[in-house]
Amino acid sequence: MNRETLNLLLLVFPMVYVICIFITAFLKKKDIVRAKNGLIRFLNRLRMLWPVNLFFILLLISLLLANYMFHDFHAESYLISYGSLIVTVYFLDFLYSEHSRKSTANKRYMIDADVNQIIQDFKFGIADLFYYANPDENGVYDTARIYQLAEKDIHKMITSPFFWEIKLNLKHIKGFDYLINKNDFLNELLERKRNELNTILMRYSNLILYEDFKRVHALNELIHSFYFKQGSKFHQMDQRMLAHQLKTLIQSINDGFNIFAKWE
Repeated sequence: MNRETLNLLLLVFPMVYVICIFITAFLKKKDIVRAKNGLIRFLNRLRMLWPVNLFFILLLISLLLANYMFHDFHAESYLISYGSLIVTVYFLDFLYSEHSRKSTANKRYMIDADVNQIIQDFKFGIADLFYYANPDENGVYDTARIYQLAEKDIHKMITSPFFWEIKLNLKHIKGFDYLINKNDFLNELLERKRNELNTILMRYSNLILYEDFKRVHALNELIHSFYFKQGSKFHQMDQRMLAHQLKTLIQSINDGFNIFAKWE
């Protein structure tokens, strides 16, 4: 092997190796989107490893200089070692980063599922509060109808005579007849969800994506507001402001479902 050929191999080998990795990824994966995402993650990981990249560049330059300066320099053996080192470092590092990513993703999925359950409970709770959870003429429980409520509709409902004293039967939740007035029902719902959201924010806020964290934090701030404070007597409050807060809660519930939607 002449010196010119050897130098060309030293220059081309790293690039050929990386290209082969990319081609293999595309050939093995039928899902093009997943392959593309994997390729992007690999490139991002390479950029993060700039000190290692710099080391390999300097090492390659050293091999080229040694090959020019020393006639008895056995470049073939060094080339093999150089290639093995690249394969070992980049491949093992990428496997480790993928393992960490999947582990974090699994934890994030469970947290998002817990938040989604809280939001579901709020949705059904508000539907129960306004009797929108009752089956329609076809016997279907269409809780999504709460999103159609305007603030003036809510105000009209909560200012109707004895609205907060009306008793709900939560048999569909408890499994047995359980009567509770609307004032206590809303208080209990808010208290349970406050505790659950506080637990999630205290323990797992570092795992929640930024946009999702803003949604969770906004919901948490809302249910800690004055009009939703613990032990409230809702009929004694400013009903227009309370209607506004309830409408804001419904909007926050609707927006909150985007947190788990990314997994579907």
